[in-house]
Amino acid sequence: MRGFAVRILVFATALAAGAGAAGAERRVALVVGNSAYQHAAPLKNPRNDANALARSLARLGFEVVKGLDLDKAAFERSVRSFARRLKGADVALLFYAGHGLQVNGVNYLAPIDAVLDEEGDLDFEAITLNTIQRQMERETTLNLVFLDACRDNPLARSLARSMGRSRSAAVGRGLARVETGNVESFIAFATDPGEVASDGDGQNSPFTTALLKHIETPGLDVAVLMRRVRRDVMAATRERQRPWTNSSLIREFKFNARTAAAPPKPDPADGIATLQRMLEELKRRQTAPAAPQADPAKQAWEAVKDTESQAVLQAFVARFPGSIYGDFARARLEELRRATARPAPAPTPPVRATPRPSFNCAYAKLPVEIAICNSLELADLDVRMSRLFYRRKARLRAGEQRWLKSTQKSWLSTRNACGADTACIRQRYLERIRALGG
Repeated sequence: MRGFAVRILVFATALAAGAGAAGAERRVALVVGNSAYQHAAPLKNPRNDANALARSLARLGFEVVKGLDLDKAAFERSVRSFARRLKGADVALLFYAGHGLQVNGVNYLAPIDAVLDEEGDLDFEAITLNTIQRQMERETTLNLVFLDACRDNPLARSLARSMGRSRSAAVGRGLARVETGNVESFIAFATDPGEVASDGDGQNSPFTTALLKHIETPGLDVAVLMRRVRRDVMAATRERQRPWTNSSLIREFKFNARTAAAPPKPDPADGIATLQRMLEELKRRQTAPAAPQADPAKQAWEAVKDTESQAVLQAFVARFPGSIYGDFARARLEELRRATARPAPAPTPPVRATPRPSFNCAYAKLPVEIAICNSLELADLDVRMSRLFYRRKARLRAGEQRWLKSTQKSWLSTRNACGADTACIRQRYLERIRALGG
């Protein structure tokens, strides 16, 4: 009986704390931390970050769906469980720590078993951020997203290499900017879009450390919270990392809605000590030697040294005739004059069109690939087939997409068996295009 009473007391205490933090709101959070990557160097802190934040959110009245070191199947199950929990909820929150990447402006979150050998693998090996956001927007009117997923990513680098020089630019650095969607949303990145965040040397990343420090502060609106997080992260990283936010909120949101305690009355002794420190600092600055004045000729040269304008360089020589930078300007001016005096080069003959298949010919090794790279007709057939394949895959469900990928691998084996026989290669491509509905 005594044990039952203790359990009732603990439950009532937790319920009161949640009510103080969230009022009548029902809050649901998905918290994921992926550290133990199987095909990339493991990360130290995402698992710690997710555990710590899940505990904090539970204290603040959130129903937490937590996932640690999730492979693709487990990641999908966690997202599905989160979506079901969202029915009837008022607030949805996503926190993800681990590897992420952007390709063609789409953000992908990487499970621990992700293998990204080619661009088509993204649909099968990673989870798009858009997928989770759609679940949140479908059920709730206020969404919060916190992404500590901008770490230096070897999966993105290997994918860029496999895509070749012409298409590797589609793999961006860090994560792409995220729009807020059709409901009130607050999006927070550990660093600016397109930049890389630090995993940190301590128990948690710099971003999660700052978030944990402030998230339970009573009466703190989320916009003010993120300004404090940004300040702490910039200080911890010596301004190399600056958290970024995008918000469409029209109301305040407080993780902990309790009223903040009144600040203590100032102690006169503290005020006197502060004034003494200020006077000592002022005296130190007055006695410090003055910084040397910058050389105006050097500053001006830094501004014009790459110019192609002879008039600008002539003006520089007239303004700073006796300085070493004036000599630099005269030499640069002479180079430009000689260049303009040279006869115009003869027009180059038109270049024959180069076949451009869907893969990078610089890395072609198989006889069939070399044959395609040497034939405009075969290169065009390869591009047509690839477009049909990815268009067809985009319309299928996950199970059907795996079937389609399996048939593609079987067809590639049949195509490769043609070797350098162009007639055989042409026949295989025409058969595959017909099978894909082309």
